[in-house]
Amino acid sequence: MKELSLELVGKRIRRIRSQLELTREQFAEQVGISPQFLAEIENGKKGMSADTIFKICFFIYSFLLIYL
Repeated sequence: MKELSLELVGKRIRRIRSQLELTREQFAEQVGISPQFLAEIENGKKGMSADTIFKICFFIYSFLLIYL
């Protein structure tokens, strides 16, 4: 199985956030993390707990169900 780097995961999160037309502050608030932490994730400087990954995935999934 191919291992994903923190940088690659962060870039994917940033790309999805941009496609959803959400600011970093809006996205972070909905996920329950600080905008600074989200910036560090998007830049590949910080990893995430399983709980944070779940919150991000759940928010994206919910957003898509509601708005698309």
